[in-house]
Amino acid sequence: MAIQSRQARQLLDVQYIIWDEAPMAPKYALDAVDKLLKDITELQLPFGGKTIILGGDFRQIPPVVPKAGRSEILNNDSNEVKVPDDMLSSGDIAIEIFGDIVTLEDMSAAVGRAILTPRNFDSLEINNKVLSKLPGREKIYRSIDEVMNDETEANNDTEYSLEFLNSLTPQGYPPHELHLKKGAVITLLRNLRANQGLCNGTRLTVEHMDRYILGCKIATGANKGQYVLIPRIIFCPPAYDTSPCRFKRRQFPALSQRPAAPVDLSNVFSSCRRFRTHPRDQSNL
Repeated sequence: MAIQSRQARQLLDVQYIIWDEAPMAPKYALDAVDKLLKDITELQLPFGGKTIILGGDFRQIPPVVPKAGRSEILNNDSNEVKVPDDMLSSGDIAIEIFGDIVTLEDMSAAVGRAILTPRNFDSLEINNKVLSKLPGREKIYRSIDEVMNDETEANNDTEYSLEFLNSLTPQGYPPHELHLKKGAVITLLRNLRANQGLCNGTRLTVEHMDRYILGCKIATGANKGQYVLIPRIIFCPPAYDTSPCRFKRRQFPALSQRPAAPVDLSNVFSSCRRFRTHPRDQSNL
């Protein structure tokens, strides 16, 4: 954010900032806001001297121990959560949510549906199963992965093999192998052109597949139906990433799963439990 921007001037004028659901935010988000306000106010006080009100209930974040006091919560060391049998599904999730979608015309209905999974591995497996129901030839796009050295950012192939890098899918990265077909629904992983509606979380349908570029149509929002081009980009780890294996990946910024972003959904299913449909589902899931 530029210091001379309108948003910066607004932050300079405010006295209080209310941050709802603060316990759900990572510590790096607080650090980023602290640094931003210090730069805007040119004061080295915490948060630039602004009063920050953190809202939310720390008792609602893990571990959750029903009817327990603070000492019982701190002493709780349970690592397992028992999911009741009546909340599990033994059927085919893909068929239950997407039905018999076998034509490109039916894919418009798939935009309003999603399967939520806690692990990327499960998500990719289900995505490939749904993709196999579409007609046409499947195309696989493989990424180019390179190890980043903190000092030289050069390759370090002697420590990590290329096969090992290909097997990793860090948070915010697309998979090494991106399976696509014409008509497939994908989700954008980066902000490309906000004025055209190409933001992180935008859902698109694949119309054309080239070696270095994807032709897609925006599936939701005010720009629905607009034809856009999606290039390959380079994904790099954030500055606060302390993992021993830091690498960059060149791949299309797309994923055939839906991240946690506001999207109107008519049919939602979790691989761990079923969600009842009510107004909050469609507005916030």
